[in-house]
Amino acid sequence: MERVDSNRVLNLIHTQNYLVLRAPRQTGKTSVLIALQDHLNSGAAGNYRCLYVTIEGALTHAKTWEGQCGRFWGGLPHALE
Repeated sequence: MERVDSNRVLNLIHTQNYLVLRAPRQTGKTSVLIALQDHLNSGAAGNYRCLYVTIEGALTHAKTWEGQCGRFWGGLPHALE
């Protein structure tokens, strides 16, 4: 997470605030999120469990927003096993 102010990000998480990660395509946004997930799950930042989820696949198979959300939420319990 070299490109991101990790202290600021962790403070946002500790204070239960939102985080928006914006950048052009192919700049490492997913890599930063996965590194953050690994850091949080390691226990180094406190007692957190982080899950990275992408719903890109659901977007191509459902015709409506409700269908997209249903596919995501319906599959979440299985993903958590």
